[in-house]
Amino acid sequence: MELSDKNIVDLKPGVVVMIKPGIPHRGYGDFKALIVGIPVLQEEDEYFVS
Repeated sequence: MELSDKNIVDLKPGVVVMIKPGIPHRGYGDFKALIVGIPVLQEEDEYFVS
């Protein structure tokens, strides 16, 4: 996973990444993720960039 400041986090089972509001990020490669929003995500807050 790449965070806005070009920090790279190796994703593997058991790794937890906290992404603060407003921080651009992207995941790449073959992985599955569990997304937990705190506070609960609102549908209108989500958008996808292709």
